[in-house]
Amino acid sequence: MGECACYPAERDGNHYNEFIGRYFGECVYSTREIASFVVGMSSLAFWITCTAPQFYTNYKSKSAGALSKWFILEWFLGDALNLAGAVITHQLSTQIA
Repeated sequence: MGECACYPAERDGNHYNEFIGRYFGECVYSTREIASFVVGMSSLAFWITCTAPQFYTNYKSKSAGALSKWFILEWFLGDALNLAGAVITHQLSTQIA
C-alpha cells in the first residue's frame, strides 16, 4: 500500500496520523478516529485468532462437515448488514473491507 495523500494535512487542529497513513492508506486525524482504527484492526486480529484453529482443523481433516449451515447463514447475514452500515455511514475503507 502506498502512502496516502491526506488533504488537508491538518483538520480541526489535529494533524493526520502519518503511521496509519503510510502503512494503511487511511487518513485519520482525531483521537477518536485513531481509536476507531485500532478497535477495527483489533477486531480483525481477534477474528483471525479465533477462526484459525477451525480452518486448520477443517483443512487437516479435509472436511467442513462440522460447520452448521445456520451458523454460516448467520455469519453471512451479520457481515452483509455490517457492510451495509459501513457503506451507508461512509466508514473508512478498512472497516468496509
